[in-house]
Amino acid sequence: MDTNLAEDLNTEQADKKEIIEVEWEQVKDIYEMRGNLAALQQNLANMCLDFEKTKYLYLDQISKIETAVNEQGANLLEENDGDVTKTYELKMPTSPGEKAYFILK
Repeated sequence: MDTNLAEDLNTEQADKKEIIEVEWEQVKDIYEMRGNLAALQQNLANMCLDFEKTKYLYLDQISKIETAVNEQGANLLEENDGDVTKTYELKMPTSPGEKAYFILK
C-alpha cells in the first residue's frame, strides 16, 4: 500500500510544471490594466503633491497678509493717539465711506 502512495505522489509531482507559458492574448488585458493602474497611481501622487504646494502658497500668503493687517492696524492706532500698551479692537465699517472705530477692550 505504501508503494502505491509513493507512486501517486511521484506521478503528481511529475505532472506539475515548474514554468507555465501563457500566450499574449491571455495576458493582454491584465498587462493593460496594470499599466492603467500605474498611471492612475502616478496621477494621484502628482495631484496630491500639487495640492500640497498650492496649500503651502495660500498659507504663506494668508500669514503675510495677517501680519500686514495687524501692523497697519497698530500704526493706525498710533497715528490716532491710541495707547499702544492697551488692547483695542478695530471695528471696521460695513460699507465703503463709513468711519471705523477703535474700541478699548
